[in-house]
Amino acid sequence: MANGPYGAGPGGGMVPQQPPNPYSPPGAPGGPPFPGRASMEAPGAKNALILGIFAFFCCGLVLGPLAIINANKARSAIAMDPSLTGGGMATAGMVLGIISLVLNVIGIIARFATMR
Repeated sequence: MANGPYGAGPGGGMVPQQPPNPYSPPGAPGGPPFPGRASMEAPGAKNALILGIFAFFCCGLVLGPLAIINANKARSAIAMDPSLTGGGMATAGMVLGIISLVLNVIGIIARFATMR
C-alpha cells in the first residue's frame, strides 16, 4: 500500500486526500468559529429563551416583553461580534415572547368581551 498524500481508493486506484483548509468559513465543522478563540454565548440569549418559555406558560404580559428585550440585546451583540453564539436561542426566546404576549392580549380582550 502507498504511504503519503495519496491513499488507495476503491479498486486499488490512487485517490488524492484533501488537506484541511485553513481558510474555511467561520463555524465550519472541525473547529471554533475563529482560530485560537473559544466561542462564547451572547449575553442574554439564554435568558431570553428561559423568559420566553416561562412567558408561554405563565405571566405572559410581564415575561413576554422581557424575553423580547433580552433577545434583541443578544441579537445586536451577535451582529456586532460574529464570533458569539446563541442566535438560535435568542430567536426562539423572541418568538415565544411574542406568541405569549399576543395570546395574553387576546385572552384579556376575550374576557372583557364576555363581561356584561
